[in-house]
Amino acid sequence: MGNEVPQTGRRPLPISDDEKRVLLRRRRKEDRIDIFASDPDKDISELGRLALRRDDINDLFVLGDLCAQKSISQDGRLLVFYVGKTLIAYRRAMQAAQNDVDRKLANRALGRYVHWVIECVEKNPTPRNAAIALYAISDVHDDKLEQPPHHDTVLRVLQLYANQYDATRQIDAIAGKGDDDDDFERTQAYPGASEIMLSESSRTQVARDLSTGYLSAEVVEGQSETQHEDGFESDFSSIEVESQVLQSPEAPQSARRPPPQEEREDEFNIGDRIEGRYEVVDIRWGGMGVVYLCYDHELREPVAIKSFQARLLDNERAVSRFINEALTWIQLEKHPHIVQARLVQNFNNRPHIILEHVSGPEGMGADLRSWIDRKRVNLPRAVLFAIHIALAMRHAVDKVPGLVHRDLKPGNILVTHEGIAKVSDFGLANSLDIAAVPEQDAEIEETSSDEQADRLTRAGALVGTPAYMSPEQCKAEDVSPRSDIYSFGAVLYEMLTGHRVFKAHKFQQWIHAHLKEQPRFSAEEESRIPQRLRELVLLCLAKQPHERPHSWGQIIEELATIYTDIAGEMPALEISGPELRARDWMDKGYSLTELGRYDEALQAYEQAIALQPDYAWAWARKGRTLRLMGRYKEAFDCYEYALAIHPNYAWAWNGKGIILDRMGKHEEALSCFIRATELSPDDVWYWYNRADVLQKLGRYDEAI
Repeated sequence: MGNEVPQTGRRPLPISDDEKRVLLRRRRKEDRIDIFASDPDKDISELGRLALRRDDINDLFVLGDLCAQKSISQDGRLLVFYVGKTLIAYRRAMQAAQNDVDRKLANRALGRYVHWVIECVEKNPTPRNAAIALYAISDVHDDKLEQPPHHDTVLRVLQLYANQYDATRQIDAIAGKGDDDDDFERTQAYPGASEIMLSESSRTQVARDLSTGYLSAEVVEGQSETQHEDGFESDFSSIEVESQVLQSPEAPQSARRPPPQEEREDEFNIGDRIEGRYEVVDIRWGGMGVVYLCYDHELREPVAIKSFQARLLDNERAVSRFINEALTWIQLEKHPHIVQARLVQNFNNRPHIILEHVSGPEGMGADLRSWIDRKRVNLPRAVLFAIHIALAMRHAVDKVPGLVHRDLKPGNILVTHEGIAKVSDFGLANSLDIAAVPEQDAEIEETSSDEQADRLTRAGALVGTPAYMSPEQCKAEDVSPRSDIYSFGAVLYEMLTGHRVFKAHKFQQWIHAHLKEQPRFSAEEESRIPQRLRELVLLCLAKQPHERPHSWGQIIEELATIYTDIAGEMPALEISGPELRARDWMDKGYSLTELGRYDEALQAYEQAIALQPDYAWAWARKGRTLRLMGRYKEAFDCYEYALAIHPNYAWAWNGKGIILDRMGKHEEALSCFIRATELSPDDVWYWYNRADVLQKLGRYDEAI
């Protein structure tokens, strides 16, 4: 054909022949009905059966790759049997993804594959191929691809198909040449690009062609495609989403334009393998930094690799400062509220930091800026995030006395899927080559003043992010940890009000505001923010360092009292002793589960529960592992224990619902999913599971 079949390049979890025999020895009823386990191809069938016995997302990527390779014949005919399976495999991977790296790879895999199918039609423009391409296009419409097929491209494919069927009127309607037709809709995928959405009746016509006479002559290794029609339609099952144990930082989600090509010559590209190990899945450009979201093929986990752009590290002094600051960050070691820096390595003669990967909630960025901009920070959450930040800073100062972050701001505070705030980028602002930092009020193409207020900027010898600089930073004086307390006050003010502490735009306006203006709350803000909390914010924003709280410990103590008054319960502060060891065992159990070592994972969970019997999270995670082993009754009991300890644990309600759904108890499962959505109404997957079980009960209007 000339056009290579796109592949993700993922590899299945290594397994010895003996381990494979043990896993496959016991037959399961799913082996006969699963669309991959029952495939006539030996490699696909074997991996499909393994995938039913372990919980490793790479199996899904590899199944997609294998089916993609088999989805075209030697004479250029697309084989819908494998086209459909490829789409299902990548979509299952997207649904199973626990982090942005896997989620984006699955999204791109779907997009690249559909584009490849369209290319096959253009190379071999038969009505049969066009019908399969239309099926693929309509099938992925709701997947929100990063690069959906272009409007004109889809029209060409549709025209080919229309030549076989008298559909010229519908084509004209899509192209805007005539009255709209009920069978088609035109929709905007995103500004500047369009995609076609085939209506249900149009998809039905294509599906009829795929499953009846028009394609009925197609047989794959003795198996008619129509035998698997039900398999394509029954792939939707309850989904369980949970946060990733090892996660990584992202640039602010307000995407910035990459620097000019001449400034990116030394940068890596998507698809590159750094040092043959770290596969670049996505790239996030900041004003001066670059973050590569990668898949570590050795440790089989997502990581982030961060550096400043080459122009900022173009002399030995700047490089040395960067390394020293990064090593200081590494000294902070593991802490629940600090993005862990693991290693500094030189790539392309430039230092890079290997970091843990932090994934934000579905559809959001991982930084606090994304939460604030989307108005997801209510009063209790703002105080809780503030406690997390203060805990991180107290730990940092205890580990490295005198340490100053120097650039504490929403973009450098990451928030996990479970609402855990983590501080990032310790000291890196101090490592830059000052001459390369953009000057104050420099014209930046298509950059708003608000965005400039979030960027690291320079005015003479001053370097900082305008909206969050302390007065002493503004005067280029020596800074102490109390400088970070001022920045913290500006961040807390913004979380509580939704806007920055001063109404300034240009760099010099911010300098004047920090030095001369007094922060204030509006009458409306005063009515809903407790006085004690407002007083703490204003104390942190005092002009003189000695007037601010004297330590992070003082801030934590005050915030804990305020949170208890607001939420009616004490916040979880530092964990240590048996509780910390229990968390470590729990993390080990989760990792072993991801590796398919279920028996060892159960032992780890037992250790965690022995140390902390009321650890609801460990009970629920143990239930998940038992579910993956097919031990539903024991899994159900674990979820019951978790909910007895923590009745408002939405994740456990969702997990219990999945178990009941698998056991065929759909009404009971529905009650669990309803409770999960009530407790966590913002979690889209709990709503999905609720809708899915309603569909199984035949309550279609409610499901919609």
